[in-house]
This record gives sequence, structure tokens and C-alpha cells, in this order.
Amino acid sequence: MTAACLRNATAVAAWMVQQGWGTAERPISIIPAGEQWPGQDAVRPAIEDWIGAGMVVSALAEAGAGPLSSEAAAAKTLYDGLTDVPGFVSECASGRELADMGFGNDVAVATELDTSAAVPLLVQGMFVDGVAFRRAV
Repeated sequence: MTAACLRNATAVAAWMVQQGWGTAERPISIIPAGEQWPGQDAVRPAIEDWIGAGMVVSALAEAGAGPLSSEAAAAKTLYDGLTDVPGFVSECASGRELADMGFGNDVAVATELDTSAAVPLLVQGMFVDGVAFRRAV
């Protein structure tokens, strides 16, 4: 399992395709995180996570992965249709809430598109650099 976000979506997608994933025989599951609002028991979808998932799917499609599920295509369509991802996320409920709490800079950093080549890979309960790990194995 790997972790992706707006900051490393293209690197993670390229790495997955290089591993031979993203085919009908070796499909990829992308699970956007959600969030729990104060006073609520249930987790709700977080639009910023759907946008991140869409960016990963878009990068996977560009790298030749496929076919896409309807859900993946919907997330890709959402991402591809945005002209200002950082602005959109800053104005969503979570972005405004974080800014109101004094974490506006965190939102700005989280929405820096493709600024990281990191590929976090979950190995024995810890995330390691997926690129270095695969070279060492």
C-alpha cells in the first residue's frame, strides 16, 4: 500500500505503473480519506480528498493505466475540471475551517501540486521510501 496526495500524485502514479499495477489483471484501489466533523459519529467524504484521488487517477491514466472504474472516472473528471485546485480547496468547508483555526499555511502546503517525488510505501506498519525500498529488495 502506498499513500498519495496532491503533492506527490504523479510520482506515486508513475511508481505504481512501473510496478506493473493499473491493469485489468492488477487493478489499483484508490480510497479517498474522509473526515469526522465535530459532534458527528459518521465519517463524511472530504472533497479535498476526492480531488487528490482524481489527481492520482488522472496521472495513472496519463501513464497508461486502465481501465477506469466509474468511481475513478468521476474523481478524474472532478480533478481535470478544476482550474485552481489550491483556491478550490482553500474555499471548501475544511479549508475555511483550518484557516479559521490558524492553519491556513498548512492548507497552502497541502495544495502544492506535484512538489514531491516521495512514494510512501507501507512496510510492516511503517511508511518507507518506496523507490529506495524496491531497489533494496
